[in-house]
Amino acid sequence: LAFLPGDPQIRQLTEGDWDNRDPAVSPNLDQLAFSSRRDGNWELYLLDLLTGELRRLTGTPGFEGNPTWSPDGTQVVTASSDRSIVIWKAEGAEQVTTFSTEGYGLASVDWSPLGISIGTGAYNTDLLVWDPTTGEQRLALKDHTDWIYAFAYSPDGQKAATGSKDTR
Repeated sequence: LAFLPGDPQIRQLTEGDWDNRDPAVSPNLDQLAFSSRRDGNWELYLLDLLTGELRRLTGTPGFEGNPTWSPDGTQVVTASSDRSIVIWKAEGAEQVTTFSTEGYGLASVDWSPLGISIGTGAYNTDLLVWDPTTGEQRLALKDHTDWIYAFAYSPDGQKAATGSKDTR
């Protein structure tokens, strides 16, 4: 279910008996990225909110989810249980780049508001910050004592918030 700006009605965007999660509306409000288990695995999909066209971006046995849009709306980044961070071109659904972590899978990802970094939370205690152009890890913080399931930048990109199983 969703609502669109200027449309007073709540409307259903997808149909079927499967799980959908992690909705992320593009900055220009014309696309919705989300994870769905409609084929048995958690995959990433893009839904054109104007035409209703649905495109699947991923196709692996692992979990792909928590899509986040680049500030200009041209790319989507996803976190994966196979420890990879994948940046996708929204138009044409092409994979732009992939980089990965050591050890544990990723639970969350967020693109900074200025587009200069990507932050990730992992199924361990690592909060990692990456350069989206080079895939270079810029920062690793290890203040949590359990896995980090949520990461979000502040609107100005100067701060970040996390959610962790350790409740800190």
